[in-house]
Amino acid sequence: MFGKVILRLGPGIRALGTAGALLVLAVGSVGTAGATTTLQDLFYDADGLDSDSDGAFTRGDLTFSDFAPIVSPSLPDAASLAAILSTQNPSMVANIPFFDFSGGGVFSRGWVNANAAEAGNITVEILEDNLATGGFDPGFRLEGNNEWHVDAGYSDNVPDKASAQLSAFTYTVSNSGNKPLTSADLAQFSTINAVGPDVVGFPDVAAGLSLQFVLLPGNTDLANAPWNYTLESGYQTSTGVMALPFDQDYDWVGFNEPTSIQVISVILLGATSEGGFTMEALEQRIDPPNPAIPEPQTALLLLMGMLGIGAVRRRVG
Repeated sequence: MFGKVILRLGPGIRALGTAGALLVLAVGSVGTAGATTTLQDLFYDADGLDSDSDGAFTRGDLTFSDFAPIVSPSLPDAASLAAILSTQNPSMVANIPFFDFSGGGVFSRGWVNANAAEAGNITVEILEDNLATGGFDPGFRLEGNNEWHVDAGYSDNVPDKASAQLSAFTYTVSNSGNKPLTSADLAQFSTINAVGPDVVGFPDVAAGLSLQFVLLPGNTDLANAPWNYTLESGYQTSTGVMALPFDQDYDWVGFNEPTSIQVISVILLGATSEGGFTMEALEQRIDPPNPAIPEPQTALLLLMGMLGIGAVRRRVG
């Protein structure tokens, strides 16, 4: 069993049924190779060779290890994806193999005006225990350095087309103190660069969604895994009316697992005509306390957010 609590609503949104279907800080030592500087360092050793023990770091009894990119290298190109999204059969999207857990995955893919994010340009900062909360909850912060960015045409030098970017990786957390791992949280720090509108009549959206799935090591059944999310989204109609910008940058998920868990981290950015979105940073912590009870208006805001993401999916191409 697990619970989900949404905090820091200003306002918040839930989207994406399954992922297949969008600072008390110090740089810590990694394995025996010294300080980690990029996400690529967590994926590979100094020689560029895969190794199960590379990129590991320990804080207290918690060891973070086995970092690996998992986006499928065989995802359809923009034209093929647009054709799939325009069909009347949504199951075709669910059947696309978005993730590759065999060891052959890549970190990121981009469509139309969006480039793939480069893990070597995303810096890593090890997070010590958050002294403002109870318990011991270390983690890490990823600084995007403009790698998590989508520009659908809001600037003069980019053709005006809906665009998207998908990034994903996995890692393992183990507790040597023989205590169960009970929770995880996620925080995104992002900017809506622009949101439409165009003259076609469809709503325009710019959005950034991150997801965090928690499984037993070796398990890849995301549909039945505890998960949480963060999402920021802006929405504008073709008449120029701007709906409330959605801004939710913190989430928490509780569970009851053994002393080792596998975390799947997914980052999905999208923007329609004349839209732009940048995710500057993403933080993850393990074993944080339950922060708060969701505000009453959460359900309404989540529904509005799903309508916005639907508009993005219809317009990719």
